[in-house]
Amino acid sequence: SLPLMFDQPLYKNYPAMKLGRAEQIDFFSQKLFVVAKDLLQQHNRGKLTSDWAITAPPYYELPAAANLLTRNVKVLLREQGLEIPLVEQRLHQQQVAINNQAEFDNYYQYSKNNLQQRITARQRVQQSLDGDGILQLKGRSVIIINDINVTGTQQLFMQETLAQLPVRE
Repeated sequence: SLPLMFDQPLYKNYPAMKLGRAEQIDFFSQKLFVVAKDLLQQHNRGKLTSDWAITAPPYYELPAAANLLTRNVKVLLREQGLEIPLVEQRLHQQQVAINNQAEFDNYYQYSKNNLQQRITARQRVQQSLDGDGILQLKGRSVIIINDINVTGTQQLFMQETLAQLPVRE
């Protein structure tokens, strides 16, 4: 609720978590773990945890904050006896023709792009997705951990991809 209290732990720890700082990754992992554990316990009556998988948005070379959070949550779940597979999706580097400064800015300054530019960028990224990794989600229920949702473009593409597999929920 307003006014936002930026000295509260959720706000105060967020910037360092985005940079992958271990203390803040641990802070948010603990909070997400509770949600994931509750979800698994509510939906898992009589089902195997192998019916589930946990994932984050795909990455190229270095895992981003969402990937680090997901890895930690998986470990915390395992420590509680809830073993679910971690599916880490990788993207393949692409060569992209950049013909002018505007194209360069659009490609390397994603956060400043408008919605249509983000959709175009996501379509390009989606084409470089490692198909083998995503197939591990087929027929499972999936927990997706992401660390931001501004326009929902990434979420839309993730939902479309999962619907094509399909996943259970």
